[in-house]
Order: sequence, then structure tokens, then C-alpha cells
Amino acid sequence: MTHYANNTTVPVDRSKAEIEKNLARFGASEFGYWVGPKEAHVGFVYNGVRIEMSLPYPDVEDCRHTPTGLERTDAQTKTEHGKEIQRRWRSLSAVIKALLVGVDDGVLTFEDAFMPWIVWGNGLTTRQLLLPELQKALKAGKMPNSLKALPILP
Repeated sequence: MTHYANNTTVPVDRSKAEIEKNLARFGASEFGYWVGPKEAHVGFVYNGVRIEMSLPYPDVEDCRHTPTGLERTDAQTKTEHGKEIQRRWRSLSAVIKALLVGVDDGVLTFEDAFMPWIVWGNGLTTRQLLLPELQKALKAGKMPNSLKALPILP
């Protein structure tokens, strides 16, 4: 299967600008991003709710070989790594736009669309708080303890 935007030539800065433009267009009041060696983050505020989405970067060594298994030179690996980062920014831009369109068109509520990335008072996202326990519970085939106290509708 081919990845979305597999052969993109769109620079990362243009994808970031598109994300910012779409966030402003759909009513986000604040916007920012920060980049580390292993991932980038996009943050924004929408109707007073803080959101932080992470974008994992590929490991450079994951770009060391061609799809047929040939080894790339260091320069080729660096180029391929940069292309994969570009592709992932294109994908994130498309995801954010699609979610915002869904919210704007009434297909999704904002909470439905962005729940995993809502930032709580302790600085952690819903995803960071719940995912480890959910993964353990799924593996064990049991209801997570943190969800047992929630009211369940008949």
C-alpha cells in the first residue's frame, strides 16, 4: 500500500502554514508548534479547549534501505528521512483539516474529533492519560478500572 502524499515535494513549512491557515479559518484562537529530534507537536486552542497533537518522526535508520532492500548511502538516507518527514506533515495537515471540516459540518462534535488530544490541567493529553490502561485492558479482555466508575447507559 502506498502512503498518502508519498511523492510530495511540498516543504514542511508550507504544510505548517496550511495547518495554521485552516485552524484560523475554523476558529482556533491560538496556534503553535514545536519540533524535537523524534517528533513534532502542533498545539492550538479552540473554544477555550487546548489541543496538542504529536507527529512522530521516523527513525533515520528506518530510511537506510530502499523498498527492495538495497542500502542507501548516508546522504541518500538523510534525503529519504527528510522526504518522509515532509510526507508526514502533509498527512497531518490533511487529518487536521478533515477533522475541522467534520466539526464545522456537524458530522462530529469537537470533542468527538479531538478527544485524544485534549490537554488537561496536568499538561497531559487524554491519549497520554488513558492509552496505557486501555492497551492493558484490551490485551487482558477486561474493562479498564478507570472506566468502571463511569455511568453506563442501559
